[in-house]
Amino acid sequence: KYESDSIKIHVTGFAKVVGDLIEGLQQVMMFFAVAIVICTAVLYWYTRCLRSTLLVVACSVVAVVWLLGLLPTLGYELDPYSVLVPFLVFAIGMSHGAQKMNGIMQDIGRGTHRLVAARYTFRRLFLAGLTALLADAVGFAVLMVIDIQVIQELAVTASIGVAVLIFTNLVLLPILLSYTGVSPVAATRSLKAELMEANDAQHGKHPFWAFLDLFTQRKWASIAVAAGLVMGAVGLAVSFQLKIGDTDPGAPELRPDSRYNRDNAFMTANYAASSDVYIVMVKTPQYACGQYDTLMAVDALERALLQLPGVEATSSLAGLAKVANAGMNEGSLKWLEIPRSQDMLNAIITRAPREMFNQNCDLLTVYAYLKDHKADTLASVVKVTEDFAAQYGSDQIRFLNAAGNAGIEAATNIVVRKANVQMLFLVYAAVIVLAFITFRSWQAVVCAVVPL
Repeated sequence: KYESDSIKIHVTGFAKVVGDLIEGLQQVMMFFAVAIVICTAVLYWYTRCLRSTLLVVACSVVAVVWLLGLLPTLGYELDPYSVLVPFLVFAIGMSHGAQKMNGIMQDIGRGTHRLVAARYTFRRLFLAGLTALLADAVGFAVLMVIDIQVIQELAVTASIGVAVLIFTNLVLLPILLSYTGVSPVAATRSLKAELMEANDAQHGKHPFWAFLDLFTQRKWASIAVAAGLVMGAVGLAVSFQLKIGDTDPGAPELRPDSRYNRDNAFMTANYAASSDVYIVMVKTPQYACGQYDTLMAVDALERALLQLPGVEATSSLAGLAKVANAGMNEGSLKWLEIPRSQDMLNAIITRAPREMFNQNCDLLTVYAYLKDHKADTLASVVKVTEDFAAQYGSDQIRFLNAAGNAGIEAATNIVVRKANVQMLFLVYAAVIVLAFITFRSWQAVVCAVVPL
């Protein structure tokens, strides 16, 4: 509305990111509808049965509806980070539903009554499907070990959605199919496809499937296992270089060419300021935030932070005291230093912005404006601050990490890094236990877990 050839408006900040995410939520329903159409088309192409296809889609949609109803009932809500969970629940539901429908269709094709076919398929696939869904639910629930509320709520949302699928796709779908069955044409087609596969096995297969059959022989299987071990070793070595956090500037939730990311890049490139603000808190005794020794320590921390390539600028009461001292002496740069006179410091503090210290004057804030919030940038700032605090901190002056949006992201990266190994251990332990309960064979457990 107000931009022109001579006036350009750039908007940055966390509020802009959240606003763009909320605005994007309006498009989610459209994408969800497109996903339903695509999944329906693919499933119908495979089955050629409209009513059973619609039943599978309907049960998966019911699971999503139940999830959306349970969340507010339990005191949760969808946010920009958990909004993709309904897509995940729908996709998992379609997968399990297609397996159920395929089993019933094959039994009906062999002449079994639809009620008996549904019963047979339920008995064959329920335990395996239950184990798979429980493993999914436990895998999502393990995310709750990360002490970050938004991730914990995401874990709860995903776990509830997967748990709902047990009732809608493992129980409700076979019941509905026992009433509707499948079309005779689809059942006959399914049986013909099975007979054609058996006939191909006797008279020669497609070259691709024949190649895969070679891996049932010990020689080829050994090669595959050896290749898998080599790839696993390479993957393990590379995993030690895994970075926890963002690897690109701007907001990773948005596209690189989004309005926010373009405006943020412009601000960072042209001004010594940034929307990525890292705040170090300096704790002192009451009414001691303006003492000379305190401000000198804060100034030393600023100089240490400014040595980092990822820090654009810093701001604190110490820097303001230096500028104010020069201003009170006719702007002479010779006086661009923290004054030793406490009376002078008190005069400066009374005129300083209140965001630089609290009312009791026992807490100072040091603002570091970062070039970006990449994992390496945040890690370097955290390291410098912690090293400085360990070397110069005392009972009278304590340097505490961290506030600001960049400080929160740095803390998030640290928490995720610490919980990463614990999460992997818990996920694999849960899968091993569930697989052993299902198969009652350690060999089967090994075969199921090793590829993971």
